Amino acid sequence: MTTPSSNTFVVNLMRPVFQRAALTMVASSEPKAVERALQGAALIPETAWTGRFEPERYDYVVEEVARNSGKIRKMDTRHHLYLLLRGATFWGEGSVVIQPWLQKQTGLMVLDLTRDWIDALERIYNNDEDGAETE
Repeated sequence: MTTPSSNTFVVNLMRPVFQRAALTMVASSEPKAVERALQGAALIPETAWTGRFEPERYDYVVEEVARNSGKIRKMDTRHHLYLLLRGATFWGEGSVVIQPWLQKQTGLMVLDLTRDWIDALERIYNNDEDGAETE
């Protein structure tokens, strides 16, 4: 009787963490207040931001799996990027929050990525469970 061989794998996970800060802005209009807040966002001290991982709302994401070669290997995260879909569940409204990395991609890459996202969202829209690809 043979026993199945065991292998060792390195599984790299990501968990989304959303942080928020509330600012009081003096401005002549709402768009000006938003503009000023965004311009100064990088200067907000870390202690003013709140937020943590919320496992009841978000899942862990597997970014990469590799057979463990015995060497410590750091994952290259430069190519694991995320687009944000915002859902205002009280109003039933959604929006896409475009990130700077997407604007730096070639037209062909944007077409390829957005087609994949559209396909997954269409599966969800058509009630095909979680939108995951099926074979």
